Amino acid sequence: MKKNTVIVLILLLVLTSAAARAAEIETLAQGVAAQIKAFFQDKGGITAAVTRLENQTSLNGTALERIYQLIYSQLISANDNQFFDFLVEFHDNTARFNLTRADDIQYLIYLKFIEEPGRIGAGIVIFSRRLDQVVAVKYIDAPITKAERNLLEVRQFGFTELGFSRLIEIDLQKNLMDVQSMEIDGKHHLLLFYPRHIEFYQVLGHGLEKQADFSINWPKPVFPVRHYEGKLTLFSIQERRYLAVGSNFSKQAMLFEFQDRTWRETTKIPFTPLADIIINGIRYLVGSSYETGKNCFQNRMFFLPLLESGFAATGILEKTAPGFYDCAFVCRQGELESVHFITLDFQHQAFAADLTTPMAALGKKGVSIANLDDSWLAITDYSSGSDLLFFCKLEQSQFKPVYENAISGEVLFLSTGFWQEKKGFWAYVRDLQEDHERFTLQFWSKKSE
Repeated sequence: MKKNTVIVLILLLVLTSAAARAAEIETLAQGVAAQIKAFFQDKGGITAAVTRLENQTSLNGTALERIYQLIYSQLISANDNQFFDFLVEFHDNTARFNLTRADDIQYLIYLKFIEEPGRIGAGIVIFSRRLDQVVAVKYIDAPITKAERNLLEVRQFGFTELGFSRLIEIDLQKNLMDVQSMEIDGKHHLLLFYPRHIEFYQVLGHGLEKQADFSINWPKPVFPVRHYEGKLTLFSIQERRYLAVGSNFSKQAMLFEFQDRTWRETTKIPFTPLADIIINGIRYLVGSSYETGKNCFQNRMFFLPLLESGFAATGILEKTAPGFYDCAFVCRQGELESVHFITLDFQHQAFAADLTTPMAALGKKGVSIANLDDSWLAITDYSSGSDLLFFCKLEQSQFKPVYENAISGEVLFLSTGFWQEKKGFWAYVRDLQEDHERFTLQFWSKKSE
């Protein structure tokens, strides 16, 4: 397990008079720099930068800039370590930093200044890009009063927006239902799933080149829907590649096999596949059925055994589950460990692999959820105008919200995959603008990986 490298240091000074204030501020700046340098003393060759500065004092922008300059001038004298200056300006007592340059920095520093009558303090947070949670908190020099405790209420110390970044945004048509990434002969491809067809693209640099477009002949009856919903599931049996395609307007899912560089229909499945998992050494294609014509799933999960020779002719297992909008399956050492649902009241619920033993819930409302390599869960906020993506770290059967990013518009679905050499989350977003709707596919990946 990675050791924590996040530490909070609070320096408090008593201001004896207005005349002494300048001297005390300089002392404060020196103390901040000394604590930062002490923290990095045995960590030669690192890169670090202040990426956020928050002011809750009567100090004006000029005073804050002076403090920042004093701190930075002392940091750059530190041997073997590189401290970068990303400050752009102070405006209305607020510091603005150029965070586009922060992706390759190993340590991020957050400063917060707080004040009570006759009393000023500085809080320091040093954040390692390789760490995703706070483990150690340390107080320096004085008891922490209620005002100073507000320092700790800044969500994840102001670094929430620096964990994942949007690498690409692609303008697409309306009614995209799902997306999957796949690799063929060492080349990356995208599958875009629309109600009546699937578009097959090859990734070329920062763009896409269309390779094929194949229609889906849904079995009748086909039901009218208000919002199109569907799922793509890629899996392999031996050397054969399969693609399962399910929707909320057909009771049967379609199964395609990749042959001669095209997808050929093979059979139908009586539920919408959601994942390829292993339980007690047995491999299953697991899924559920949409409520006919609606954008949610029924309260049942189906398990179709996958054999080396293909699909089992009989023996589909069925288990009760909560009705849900979306779900994510988490595995450990190849075996299913837990299932995470967004239920019909938009709450997150988690169960062990047996689907009966409840686990701790996230305590958030959401709409979509996805699992990346059994290491990260992403969940969208319960909103439609301006959405949020919450990224939760999965570790030893536990999960904890670590990062969050604001999105302009509404996330319609989440999926996982890769773009070029990066793994991450796909988000399909609807943005209501003044005279039209804009639909984009965004790819979000962890900056330090």
